[in-house]
Amino acid sequence: MDLSYKINKKAIVFSLGWLFIIVMPSFLMVLKLTSSFSFGLILSSFLIFSILSIFKFNYLLTLKCSKIFLFLFFVLFYMLFQYLLNNLILQNFKIIDTGRFYAGIFGFSLTFICCVYIAYYLISVNDNVFYRASKIVGSFLIINSVFSLLKIDIFNTGLAKPTLFYQEPSHFALVVAPFVIYFSLILKRTYSLFLLVFVAFWALYIQNATMIIVFLIALWISLRIRLLNLIIGLTIFISLVALLEPSSLTYYKERIILSPDSDNLSVLVLLQGWENAILTLKDNSFFGAGFQQFGVGTALGSASDKIHELIGIYLNLYDGGSLAPKLIGEFGILGVGAVIYYCFIFILSVNKIKSIDRNSNRIIIFSYCSIIGVFIDFFIRGTGYFSPSVYMFIISMFYLKFKKSITFFRG
Repeated sequence: MDLSYKINKKAIVFSLGWLFIIVMPSFLMVLKLTSSFSFGLILSSFLIFSILSIFKFNYLLTLKCSKIFLFLFFVLFYMLFQYLLNNLILQNFKIIDTGRFYAGIFGFSLTFICCVYIAYYLISVNDNVFYRASKIVGSFLIINSVFSLLKIDIFNTGLAKPTLFYQEPSHFALVVAPFVIYFSLILKRTYSLFLLVFVAFWALYIQNATMIIVFLIALWISLRIRLLNLIIGLTIFISLVALLEPSSLTYYKERIILSPDSDNLSVLVLLQGWENAILTLKDNSFFGAGFQQFGVGTALGSASDKIHELIGIYLNLYDGGSLAPKLIGEFGILGVGAVIYYCFIFILSVNKIKSIDRNSNRIIIFSYCSIIGVFIDFFIRGTGYFSPSVYMFIISMFYLKFKKSITFFRG
């Protein structure tokens, strides 16, 4: 009884820290205190790092992190070198935002260090504690989704699709992606199928294409379906729906067809990121624009012009629409390498998770799910570097490295 009480107590504390990461960044936006995830995530990092430093100071001192901090130093040095080369020596860009650059450097350094220490702390976390904490967080996310279904606007946001603690359904979908994949894997088959049906219903009722993709990835992973079979089955299903109720597919049709002639803002924002990244490398510098400079003085393409023509303002220039074009636009050839590297570990993680036993170490399972889930940030709908899903991805990468659970994280 005493042991169970201790586990529950630790799980509650752990889940509160977890909720800091996945809720605070978006909730501050709902309250209109910030306009992006950045401040909330940096604040969460500071709070968690402070708590870990107070209560786990001696344990954290055992971390041998010389190579990690050498890597951080190299990244920061490269960012500064690139910034000076582009803007003071070569002068490739007419407009720069010094404030964004240095604020980004501070935020990146703090969140990176925090991710390393959280990952190392996870090594000491009991698997039962993690599992119970994940159930608490999962229950919270289900409650949030129910409020969204009921369209209860508690905070008087005036939004068409109020999502309680999240500014928009897509932000919620990005956060829940690793959780949906994780629970669809570890739960018994009946509960797993119920979860997947609920996620699909939520996505269709709310009309959110990002959550549809979360559902499809979770379905593909948890049921261990061959990708080709999934595509064939999905094509048949869409064809039947199109025959029976063609009007119901209008929302998704507008988002599936990636055409510069589209008037859909979601499609244009996604195309804009890739177009602007390619133009920046081609017209300005193959080194990229520099850290946090995408959308500041970078090249703008026809998709940006189309968005401006439709609504009178430019939209999502800084975040690139998704993470991959932002990386490429800001880091050039190095960014291309980072995207290719992610694709590599994504494939390896999918292969690993499909063969793993659902009763295995749950932190390892969740780590793989985070790596897979951030695919959506990379290629479908991103909000920049400072997002909860990217944060969990970085923690997962370091955790797997510390655990040395698979060969491609060794070193």
